[in-house]
Amino acid sequence: MSEVAREAELSKGTLYLYFEDRTDIMYSLLLESLEDLRDRVVPVIDGPGTGIEKVHELVERYIAFYHEQQDFFPLFHYLDYAFNAEGPTDSTAEACFSIIDELNRGLQDLLRTGIADGSFRSEIDPDEQAVMYAHVIHSFMEHAVARGGFIRARTGVDPEALIRRMFAMIIDSLQ
Repeated sequence: MSEVAREAELSKGTLYLYFEDRTDIMYSLLLESLEDLRDRVVPVIDGPGTGIEKVHELVERYIAFYHEQQDFFPLFHYLDYAFNAEGPTDSTAEACFSIIDELNRGLQDLLRTGIADGSFRSEIDPDEQAVMYAHVIHSFMEHAVARGGFIRARTGVDPEALIRRMFAMIIDSLQ
């Protein structure tokens, strides 16, 4: 809290007027990032186009999010901790889970749209695939953020190129 207060140019006491503790700050930052992600993807999911057209647009929006919100990915560990250790008892953590649930339902709807319009394979289970894709994407993105410098230095591969390849594999699995 002392470090955060110093960076925010506030006294530690003032910081406690806004946040209970470090975890509350983490949940608040995560909530802000999740709201940003939701604002980027929901218009695409709810908008016009075929399932595959929407997926291609979502990939571009998610990559832009990756560039602009790299602090988001490590913050997700705090939410995992909230759920695994305590259950979602914190109201800010619960708000984060609500957005995640909303995004998952949107992805399920998108998969149903793609199946209905013929741009995705008909045997896809939208509910199961949405959960799997969300976890694969998040885990891969978190890894690319955390180890991007290592990946670039040791392999010469740009992490964004790997991210794009991961999305291409997902798209391939849909068609």
